[in-house]
Amino acid sequence: MKKILIVQAQQCLYRTLVSQITAVTGLDVDVAQTLHEASIMIENNHYFLMLLDIDLNEKCDEDVVSFLMQKQIPSIIMADKMQGDLKKQLQRSLVIDYVIKESPEVITHIVKSVNRIYRNLSTKVLVVDDAASDRKLISMLVKQQLYQVCQARDGEEALRLLESDPQIKIIVADIHMPKLDGIKLLKFIRERKLQNELAILGV
Repeated sequence: MKKILIVQAQQCLYRTLVSQITAVTGLDVDVAQTLHEASIMIENNHYFLMLLDIDLNEKCDEDVVSFLMQKQIPSIIMADKMQGDLKKQLQRSLVIDYVIKESPEVITHIVKSVNRIYRNLSTKVLVVDDAASDRKLISMLVKQQLYQVCQARDGEEALRLLESDPQIKIIVADIHMPKLDGIKLLKFIRERKLQNELAILGV
């Protein structure tokens, strides 16, 4: 069973999160109250996602950033507030989402985010772009949301992949491409697949 780790010191909050996440997703949820506890649990378990409260009364923000950089687990960050410098530091690690705890919808937001990321694990995205650097960048951003990713260099290659792999549910396509551009690709696909079967994003 897929597991997630909540690193949160407030008992009321983490108990509510465990209850609602389990009810909505069926995921197995572990809880640590300090970074030290979290480190021990990570050594003995495989977590595909971590919910980390950065207000743990640890020594400083650098401890949290260092922890995230070292563990390299995709994470949702919880905080009372998010200052610019800290957010820039956190972006170097695998941070998927940020949640401000002062929001009255914080629990709902976190549970929805966890459920979305969990569903992403079984969703395949096709990135189509003739520019290798752009294709690499877009693929990296998509992978950060834990989607499965495949790539095509142009519209013709994209069509071949679509025909051979029915698991592709989302396409991110450049508009300007040789051979078969993004507009023609979109028209061709829409003649065969509805929006609820295959989502398409034009870049």
